Amino acid sequence: METTSYVSRACASALARSLSVGLVLLLLSSASQAALMQADVGISCFTPNFLDEFRHAEGTIGIQSVLLDRVERAYHGTGTASASGFVALGTSTLVLLESYTPLSYDSTQLMQSTAQVDDMVTVAGSGPGFVQYTFNLSGSASNSHPDLIRSGMFFNAFIAGDSRITLNSFSLGFYPTGDFVTALIPITFGTPFQHLLFLQTSVEAVGSATDQVSIISGIFYGDTVKLTALAVFDQNGDPIAAPVITSDSGTAYPVPEPATMSLLAVGLGGLLFRRKRWH
Repeated sequence: METTSYVSRACASALARSLSVGLVLLLLSSASQAALMQADVGISCFTPNFLDEFRHAEGTIGIQSVLLDRVERAYHGTGTASASGFVALGTSTLVLLESYTPLSYDSTQLMQSTAQVDDMVTVAGSGPGFVQYTFNLSGSASNSHPDLIRSGMFFNAFIAGDSRITLNSFSLGFYPTGDFVTALIPITFGTPFQHLLFLQTSVEAVGSATDQVSIISGIFYGDTVKLTALAVFDQNGDPIAAPVITSDSGTAYPVPEPATMSLLAVGLGGLLFRRKRWH
């Protein structure tokens, strides 16, 4: 299968642009594919030799993972990507440049690693309701010369027809870690909705040096973006204990414990009360 649906073979002019274009192409290419996990690592830049190398893995069960390690003159890039059980993603990207000068690399994008999972999920029942996703992110980055070469991460959760969480370290100005919870996402019980998670780590050139310098830049989110809870609510926003959730992949998605659902009910009730008082 061709791997360029969301890993561009053209040298990107900017990371933010490549991320947004890649995500659009990813969603379009995945629209007709249910229950699929993919992992990709790619290099596409001049160093000054043109490097164009990719690794790709896909499947519907277990863990899909790839590793790409490339040494070319003063360039050494190592990338990993993995997708596991439709609930966990991991990528890492590391680039070492022994002698970086302004004209050494005719590209801003030096390496990128991506992972995604795509599934169709159904909550049993009928009528309108809601779901809410909780993700945990854990990662770190190291940049010896952040004014010249810098690493970044991008995570997107596309659930039930829309992007529900988008995290871009370049626009945020920091590397996001911890728990991230979506707002209540409207669904129709008994009707499948798309569950698509996408993670990318990249290393890009952001400046130029007047003298030759050695640089190391890396970002590590290896198997550390995880779906920790998928909560279900009725049309009034009340939590539903022990919902029946099925999917094309057959994944047993993590449902909050009854005690956690009770806390959610209290929290949502307080939120609704405050909204009523405000109005």
